[in-house]
Amino acid sequence: FNVQANNTNVADEVGHGTHIAGTIAEGTPSNVKILSIKMSSTREIYSTDIIAAIDYMTYYTDADVANMSFGGYIYEQAEYLAIEAAKENGIINLAAAGNESTSESNYPSSFDNTISISAVDSNYQFAEFSNFHPNVDFAMPGVNILSINGMMSGTSMATPHAVAAAAIARSFNNEFTQEDVVNFFKTRAIDLGAKGKDSRFGWGFVDFNGATLCKSTSESCDEFSIFETDTQT
Repeated sequence: FNVQANNTNVADEVGHGTHIAGTIAEGTPSNVKILSIKMSSTREIYSTDIIAAIDYMTYYTDADVANMSFGGYIYEQAEYLAIEAAKENGIINLAAAGNESTSESNYPSSFDNTISISAVDSNYQFAEFSNFHPNVDFAMPGVNILSINGMMSGTSMATPHAVAAAAIARSFNNEFTQEDVVNFFKTRAIDLGAKGKDSRFGWGFVDFNGATLCKSTSESCDEFSIFETDTQT
């Protein structure tokens, strides 16, 4: 849906959303569907259009997980309340930490009702462009990410990796809440940087490598009924 034109034209003139959608598609099974909501034809987005997009997602779709690869440095209470309504309606909200290499609060990733994602490179090193602040929850790949329309870098590219992981979890348990996702990710996180949660990597790099998805007949599933308990990372 296109919230600016009030129609279904979601052609991507920038390529940003297309790149993100490609990453989500590659990281999820075929039962995961992608809903495109267009907020702008440029890299500038008005708060009113962000709120309209979140409200559309919340009240007119059956969305389970939201990829919020956008942000700004002005706290907007109306935007916070829109995301809170989405969360209360069972939508899991993940947001990009920002790309200005600053500790300044960036929204929506600094809201307490989103899961904030920073970026690392292929060597698990913190991306030089990635923002860092106390609200960062996890780190994901965000440097030289290849998707359907080429290669890009940014926390915008890191967030869809986390969204794909959340979608996998939600597909196994439709009652999975945002808090459940955070707790589940913690069990799969490689702690990077300072011990425990820190402002750059959050709880760490979420890693599903080596894990076997739980079968309905299995008695050895983890507490979230997603992975077999005897598989190693």
